[in-house]
Amino acid sequence: MPVATLPGYDCHYLFEDFGKSTTIMLGNSLGCDFRMWDDNIPFLSAHYNILRFDKRGHGGSTYTQNEDGLSIADLAGDVLNLIDYLNKGELNYFPLNGRNLVFCGLSISGLIGQWLGIHHPERFSKLVLCSTAAKIGTKDSWQQRIETVRYNGIKSISHDTLKRWLTPGFIERYPEKALQVLTTLENTQPDAYIACCKAIAATDFRAQAAGIKLPTLIVSADMDKVTTNEDAAFLNTRIPNSEHRTLNALHLCNMEFPRKFPELITDFTE
Repeated sequence: MPVATLPGYDCHYLFEDFGKSTTIMLGNSLGCDFRMWDDNIPFLSAHYNILRFDKRGHGGSTYTQNEDGLSIADLAGDVLNLIDYLNKGELNYFPLNGRNLVFCGLSISGLIGQWLGIHHPERFSKLVLCSTAAKIGTKDSWQQRIETVRYNGIKSISHDTLKRWLTPGFIERYPEKALQVLTTLENTQPDAYIACCKAIAATDFRAQAAGIKLPTLIVSADMDKVTTNEDAAFLNTRIPNSEHRTLNALHLCNMEFPRKFPELITDFTE
């Protein structure tokens, strides 16, 4: 798989050219890598070229700890740097820009999408924000998770996390997919995971969401207890040009609905 040397880290990414005029960029949940979108690709590829990437310390991307840690702005800057890297030579026919690039982010990547929509709307044509919120969780809940991972390791939270991400029915029907998600989480670099937890805990876009002027699709999952339908409805009331759709799933709703999820996106973007 290709690796882009970007400021601060090496980014593992995959650009798939399906000969379409529009590219969709897919951002992963915390503790996941870009394989979480695998089952969506056959349906998305009928409409878009697809750019997937791993955050710092996730999947095949590197992470070097620094004293300043990470912020959502840093992670959003990584997205912009990857686009610039590709536009400088990896793409041979047209640049990725505000006319032909959709950003779709789930969970922490939904926060990244909000930052991009607030600060750099000119770089994208539309946003898709999935299983996310203007503010995710509380500082206390994130601090508790950080301390658990710091002292007991990611495996101490992995099985409970999987139960929040995927329904029992999905895990029973597709044990190999659930195992892949679990293994990816457990292989995430702990320092990077903690840094991302801190970034989420420090982020609150409730007062800024109204500044997102891009057409925005908000997708939430009925059974998600962390990023709830109510959180999505809040974003829908604040973002002027937005629509809200729901799926009967837990957090990784794209995996639970491999075809319906892409259909929501294509119905919105085309």
